[in-house]
Amino acid sequence: MNNIAIVGADNDKIKDFAHLIANKVGYEFIDMNECFENYLLINYNLPIDLVNEVLELKETQLVKKMAKKNNVLLFISDDMFLSNQNYLILKDCLKILIYDKNKKEIDHAIQETIKKYCDLSMEQEKIDINEIIKKISI
Repeated sequence: MNNIAIVGADNDKIKDFAHLIANKVGYEFIDMNECFENYLLINYNLPIDLVNEVLELKETQLVKKMAKKNNVLLFISDDMFLSNQNYLILKDCLKILIYDKNKKEIDHAIQETIKKYCDLSMEQEKIDINEIIKKISI
């Protein structure tokens, strides 16, 4: 596996953890939400409709572009992961879900769906960097 995808809520704890993993294995860290926001800002003046379908298409194009890179760790939010089945684009990545067991029922159901498409899942409060490093080494 060339790439790693850390999936979870867009929060600083998970983002910091993803940064740490990227540094430990020497991968480039890419925050997919930040990339998408930058894309929207750069292209703000283009005559595109910012409707959900267009945004999802642009999001998927970005995921495809970043997934083609080598030795990157993609920090991707759970909604971007599921949108347009982007998890299929990341099929060759090691996909790790960092979840929060204290989420509301609907969020818990979303996390359970995401688990089906991930190679590893860990509770946010029990993140084990050594387990992930072992998994990457395999």
